[in-house]
Amino acid sequence: MIVIVNGAFVSSNKPQILVNDRGLLLGDGIFETLYYDGQYLECYEAHWQRLQKGLAIFQIPFQLSEIMIHQQILDLLAANHLMQQTASVRITITRGTGERGLNIPASQFPSWVIQAAAYKRVSSPLTLDVSTHCHPGKSALSSIKHLGYQLSILGRLEAKQKQIDDVVFVNSADEVVCSTAANIFAVIDGDIVTPPLISGCLPGIKRGQMIQQLKKEMTVIIRPILRQELLEKAESIFLTNSLTGVQSVKQLLTGKKEIIPFIK
Repeated sequence: MIVIVNGAFVSSNKPQILVNDRGLLLGDGIFETLYYDGQYLECYEAHWQRLQKGLAIFQIPFQLSEIMIHQQILDLLAANHLMQQTASVRITITRGTGERGLNIPASQFPSWVIQAAAYKRVSSPLTLDVSTHCHPGKSALSSIKHLGYQLSILGRLEAKQKQIDDVVFVNSADEVVCSTAANIFAVIDGDIVTPPLISGCLPGIKRGQMIQQLKKEMTVIIRPILRQELLEKAESIFLTNSLTGVQSVKQLLTGKKEIIPFIK
């Protein structure tokens, strides 16, 4: 596969990242993952706006424009013969290289990597369980996609150990937040409910799109969902993510055993 590193097309199997890149050493960077439907990059503008928010929070002086990155993505898709099929696209931006330690370099030269790969959405309903790891809740980082995904990795390890698809995180107030990589919705007492951003969940692009779409046909309530409420009262549960789309849940290991799959 071909990737783009700092604007250059290179082979993905050759070393490209310097050992003193702060993204590698400190997680000093951000990313966005997009879905390409074979013709268009889904919600590209919304992803770009969230990327800009992340750059502003980390104060990374990235200069390339929305149009320039969009064109680089299209060129990369073409280089990998992916223009006529569905694909995943990831943009990663780091502060670049620096000396040892946390001090911010006086001169900053951000690095960026764009990757693309063939990808097909899977519609099989999921089996979940509530994670034993506590979500930290709302913070300066909960509104962006940064490179510190350690909690999600712990969640996937937990899911693998339990031989299930994913786990649901709750915060210290025992409120449902999200899964390892998706926002969560539940049908409770006939209404569709999803956690508010104050709970700590990411303002997912697909989440926002789904809220607007569902509001045209039914009631959607944004409010805290307690762990026990999800386990005992949820009639249906589904997850949303820009890449995976909408995924129904068929089972929770704890509490209510069988869940009615949600039909879009």
